[in-house]
Amino acid sequence: MAKEDAALQGRGDADYRDAIAMMRQGQCNQAVPKLRDFIRKNPKSDLADNAQYWIGSCYYSQRDYNRAIIELNEVLLKYPKADKVPPALLMLADAFADSGDKIDARLILQKLVADHGKTEEAEKARQKLQALGE
Repeated sequence: MAKEDAALQGRGDADYRDAIAMMRQGQCNQAVPKLRDFIRKNPKSDLADNAQYWIGSCYYSQRDYNRAIIELNEVLLKYPKADKVPPALLMLADAFADSGDKIDARLILQKLVADHGKTEEAEKARQKLQALGE
């Protein structure tokens, strides 16, 4: 969330800021519609990928892994070059693992290491791969 605070400095979108504040208070049910609305109104914003990521994060935190997988995959599909791709891949792998799908979790972690090898998330992916027996 520290990166999120930095991203919001100087930005004027109240809906986005409100949604992030709601997430921090554990109010994902209220945050998700605001985030979706932000994406709908601002599809070209450099925060659109962040908003999509936080939607997936909300579902993950609620242990709704199938919805989290769908929403996090949207980050990869709609924003393939965005800065939220590595964290989305890492959370996507966690969602697969937590839902019992270790094979897809391993594949996502391998993709993260291969495509984003120099990121902090790739280092975490390497550790998770070792834990999964890779």
